Amino acid sequence: MDPTEGVDGYTAEGYNNGFVTRVYPDGSYAWTVTFGQGDTNGTAAASGMGVAPDGGILLTGPFAGSVDFDPGPGEDIHSSPWSLDAFLTRLNGDGSYAWTLTFGGDHTDYGYAVGTDAEGNIFLTGTFLRTVDFDPGPGFDWHTAQYNWLGDQFVTSLGPDGSYHWTHTLGVLYTGGPQLAVTPGGDVLLVGMFHETVDLDPTEGIDEHTANDDPDVTNGADIFVTLLHGDGSYGWSRTMGGVEQDRGYDVAVDPYGNIVFNGYFRDTVDFDPGDSVDRHTSVAQNDCFVTKLRSDGSYVWTASAGSVHRDYSEYVAVDPDGDILAAGGFGHLTDFDPTCAVDEHEAPVPFSYTLFVTKLLCAERDGDYDGDGVIDLGDFSHLPPCLTGPGPTTCLTGCDVFDLDADADIDLTDFAGFQNALTSP
Repeated sequence: MDPTEGVDGYTAEGYNNGFVTRVYPDGSYAWTVTFGQGDTNGTAAASGMGVAPDGGILLTGPFAGSVDFDPGPGEDIHSSPWSLDAFLTRLNGDGSYAWTLTFGGDHTDYGYAVGTDAEGNIFLTGTFLRTVDFDPGPGFDWHTAQYNWLGDQFVTSLGPDGSYHWTHTLGVLYTGGPQLAVTPGGDVLLVGMFHETVDLDPTEGIDEHTANDDPDVTNGADIFVTLLHGDGSYGWSRTMGGVEQDRGYDVAVDPYGNIVFNGYFRDTVDFDPGDSVDRHTSVAQNDCFVTKLRSDGSYVWTASAGSVHRDYSEYVAVDPDGDILAAGGFGHLTDFDPTCAVDEHEAPVPFSYTLFVTKLLCAERDGDYDGDGVIDLGDFSHLPPCLTGPGPTTCLTGCDVFDLDADADIDLTDFAGFQNALTSP
């Protein structure tokens, strides 16, 4: 597992085993721990990972058979007698073992993604079939899936120590669990895909959304983004999609509270979930997209790229400067620059699956358009074209350097702020 010149070898026991490897920021190797050892029929795989505020590591995924989740000399064996069950494991920051919780019913259930808020409370998503008790402690919280042929989706909240808080479930959201992100304020964002008509409010209220997919299109689906508050109460949902299959894969939150999510789409999609329109049309089959929303769910922008083959944007992250990193795979000649410029890349083997990482630069909101360290009339010359008033502005044009109040609108408030920031004639 050591990617440097050293050696740190491991041998899997049973079927699949999970692992966690830590690499320091300079690329040097730290350590690896493995889990999933058990009887010859035991298997475990980590499909999601999060980091707690104290540096603890949270892992979730499916397991089957009897599995020892303690990677150290001790044992903590959990069994899934029927099919796949979900697990949540916590490791300490040095890789030592803390605890594991498991839950599931008599069919396929698995954890998909995990994250924490600033207080260390844990949020976990995944899918389940039939009936499951989601309380991993001595209590009970039974939920029954609405549609067993696909499975329902769940989001579960736990305390930092694994104590149980609540679970909400959502039906008819298609295969694959939703990805999640937790905002600085402790709200939980879910992104994924759905079809038919879905009530995206998992509480006692109703917020129904109907997919635009064509009934004659096999596996048609639309994209959803849902916000839940940390106490489990409902916030809002936004949906978008066309007649084909469109999917949200991953979600992140930037330093200003804006929401960024990515995925793929096919054919023509209006990505603006509000009253305005922002249509994007795929080159041929699946194209990649990255969409930005404000913290209240209002629309900012979408960038898209694709080739004549199937292209997927599966992971997204935002760095401390607000710049966006998206990763996935593409299959043919693709222009990855969503602006008027061109940055074309060709897959080494056409119609294969070649990995990519794309960075979209979102400038610091200080008014210094030309980046010379001085806010002056040279910067001012670029401000008028960016004054849009209410409506989308984007880091793709460089205009958000003038978004001094970080509300994703360049307006007269920012103009006044820029005047105050002028440092030279």
